[in-house]
Amino acid sequence: MPSIAVFVDGALMARVNSEGLDILTVNVGSTKADETLATIEFSGGKYPDDGDSSHLIWLNELQLSSGQTVRVLVSASGDTTAPGRTLEELYPDLPEEKEGPMPTRSQLIAEVSKRPHFREGYSFTLRSSSGAAVEAAMDPEEHGFSASFLWNWVRPERVSASLHTYSLAQLTAESGFNYHFQERLEPEAWVELRVDA
Repeated sequence: MPSIAVFVDGALMARVNSEGLDILTVNVGSTKADETLATIEFSGGKYPDDGDSSHLIWLNELQLSSGQTVRVLVSASGDTTAPGRTLEELYPDLPEEKEGPMPTRSQLIAEVSKRPHFREGYSFTLRSSSGAAVEAAMDPEEHGFSASFLWNWVRPERVSASLHTYSLAQLTAESGFNYHFQERLEPEAWVELRVDA
């Protein structure tokens, strides 16, 4: 079964084989209101219709500094480097959810809009094994970005990769984001991303 590996400046952070899983995702992202420049999340699990789900996390808020390079590599095989951890294992002291209605999407976005900004924006340098090369930057009104890599059981032969930026207005309207890169990665393909403020 295919595997996904994440490297930072050439050092392997985690590799996960997809065997026995339904979904694997890697996300590199942040916003102007986040103190950390960007973080990497690597998670996945099995989510059956008629049984217990199992959500596991291999990289949790791994922090990136300006100028560091992330490489995501898809391979036809490869052993998982370490067991994934559950939310309960990562946050054993996490308080139980409070009773009452959950905040609406609009309420959450309104709260985010009040937070101070730690930077004016982001710029990106991306290249892939296909020869794609992207130099991009956020527009002044945009708030955050996400580079995502998704493998699932529906299309097990490939990983969907993308880089997009977005504004709070787009989040509110649930309208299309600004995509700078989209590609399907087959085994032995890779994408490298550098993020700068």
